[in-house]
Amino acid sequence: MDYMQIALLVLAIAGVWAVVELALTIRKARKVVAELSITANETVGQVQPIIGKVDGIMDELDPTIKQVPELLGKVGGTLDGVNSILGDVSGATGAVSNVTTGAARAATGAVNTVTSAVGRLTGKRRKGKKSVADAQLKAAPAEEKPAAAEKPAAEDKPAAEGKDYVVYTEDKPAETADSSAE
Repeated sequence: MDYMQIALLVLAIAGVWAVVELALTIRKARKVVAELSITANETVGQVQPIIGKVDGIMDELDPTIKQVPELLGKVGGTLDGVNSILGDVSGATGAVSNVTTGAARAATGAVNTVTSAVGRLTGKRRKGKKSVADAQLKAAPAEEKPAAAEKPAAEDKPAAEGKDYVVYTEDKPAETADSSAE
């Protein structure tokens, strides 16, 4: 046997071996394809009822979906109405606030007027304002001032700060600065 025949024999054996391997591979591929088609058929069988349900739901939703733009328009109109009402409420509360503020100022003014009149009648003074009795004491000559006015400055302060006391003279009316200057 020469080298050529040996090479042909090895080549023939390799060809037979390749054909056998190809046949085995095709056989295995058939089994895999058969299993894959069975699994795919089962999956499609399970998905079909779900697809039927989704189709039914879409059929029911189709009229509703068509109504969505109309409903959105109505919602926009309603919101515009609510905004208008809120604007009216805001204006009304502003007017009520102004009336309440005016009434409070009027009541405060009336109370201040009454308090001032009562203070003038009783001779008591309000904080920050001098009473008529204080003006009369300052206008009276030194010899006619009551004994409390002649005390030294240390004893002149009342025991409690912030309280005003009215000191009355004996039955003599207090003279004004004009009559004592004469």
